[in-house]
Amino acid sequence: MRSNHKYLPFYSREMAVAGFLAFAAFLLHLAFNGRYGYFIDEYYYMACTEHPALGYVDQPPLSIAILAFWRGLFGDSLFALRFLPAVAGAFTVYLAGLLVREFKGGRFAQAVACIAVIINPLFLYFRNYYSMNVYDVLFWTLAAFLVVRIIRNERPKSWIVLGVVLGLGLLNKIDVLWLGAGIFLGLLFTQQRKSLLTPWPYIAAAIALLLFLPHIIWQIQNGWPTLEFIHNARAFKYQGISRLDFLLSLALEFHPLVLPVWIAGLVSLFSGSLKRFRLIGIIWLTAFAILFISGRSKAEYLSPALPMILAAGGIAFENFALRKRWRVFKPAIIILLITGGAITAPLTLPVLPVESLIVYMRTLGMQPPSAESKELAELPQHFADQFGFENMAETTARVYHLLPRVDRGDCVIIASHYGFAAAIDFYRATLDMPKAVCSHNSYWMWGPGDKPGKVAVAVGLSEKTMRRFYQSVTAMDTVCSRFAMPYENNVPVFVCREPLSTLQAVWPTVKNFE
Repeated sequence: MRSNHKYLPFYSREMAVAGFLAFAAFLLHLAFNGRYGYFIDEYYYMACTEHPALGYVDQPPLSIAILAFWRGLFGDSLFALRFLPAVAGAFTVYLAGLLVREFKGGRFAQAVACIAVIINPLFLYFRNYYSMNVYDVLFWTLAAFLVVRIIRNERPKSWIVLGVVLGLGLLNKIDVLWLGAGIFLGLLFTQQRKSLLTPWPYIAAAIALLLFLPHIIWQIQNGWPTLEFIHNARAFKYQGISRLDFLLSLALEFHPLVLPVWIAGLVSLFSGSLKRFRLIGIIWLTAFAILFISGRSKAEYLSPALPMILAAGGIAFENFALRKRWRVFKPAIIILLITGGAITAPLTLPVLPVESLIVYMRTLGMQPPSAESKELAELPQHFADQFGFENMAETTARVYHLLPRVDRGDCVIIASHYGFAAAIDFYRATLDMPKAVCSHNSYWMWGPGDKPGKVAVAVGLSEKTMRRFYQSVTAMDTVCSRFAMPYENNVPVFVCREPLSTLQAVWPTVKNFE
């Protein structure tokens, strides 16, 4: 049923379908958010909360600040840590329904759009662990909602709120720059260009810039570390990803059954019933063009622009179903989306015990995927990165406690990457060992500490690497975890003595922003 109201409050009876589906999405994630272990980035995010700053090598500060506040109130259990992503994800689902309402769609359009957002594998993945990504999707979708409100009503207040949303979005993840570029191009090349003759778009831009300015100043003061990080990631981490891989992954990672919905949404925004709102389509095309031209991009980088297109797709499907002879297919479309989502959900949401998941993937004939050109074992990377870290910390602690007491006083623990370092820091209190030092990303900026490194316990680094800095390198133990990433399994732990220089002297030469 379509709405004839020009304006409706944030919640109304007409939003019941979206509200129900958003709550269902929330409960789904609460049910399964603690089945495996902490995700590698969650350890790192918690480590970042111990180092408050206006920026980090690989991210702006907002998601870290939120987590620091949340940890202070509720601790850092898996349930507490993943409660916020579940809330943010549910709100995104509801916003997709609000967009449908702004497009003057009815309950069926809401159902199609919201279910498509829920079953999207990337969104299931984002909503299941703490990171900036789930907030990123939320900020993009909220911005799209405000843009549609501006198109419909041209309320100055909406421009001010849009500026705040864009500014906070930038403080969360810098890909909101693409969103801003899309809005500007959309204003320039649609009938909304008349808005450029008013002060409101510029006020919104000024608000966003003002909010983002502290992070820009931090980048300048620290030599633009994020630009170095992005350059290195493109040159090394994503070097195996081609434009064809990017296009194919859009269909697979956004879910094959969701593909018709967002294609229908794009078509309707440019040549269908939603042409008035084609600015939304231009936002998506802008983000797509930036990623495609860059040549080495993951599909997930385009995912924040998807819910707004799925809302338009819900309208297109509803217009199709309103035709008299096609109404019978409405239940079938909903059932097909839900069934397809249920089949693929275990691939990105920890619905199954890990052994059952491996069997399930083999039954489907699927190989575990990685978006970072890395060797895999039995699990996809987003699941493998939830295993092995506690065992690694325990193994490292065991080696540390084998040292004579006098050596433990001088010992530093050196980790190969931020995941190992942050996990050691997370478990160190219960394992009674020092904090880790690490040259990877923000850990390098936090420095080597005060100890010169006369004795070191090294985990995740090769003997060849450690012999560049120490004359004596002795293998003491091995980190074993069947389900972890292969490069984090069967990892030796070394005790290193007789340093060739102090840790502080070599620190400038070991920086690793990737």
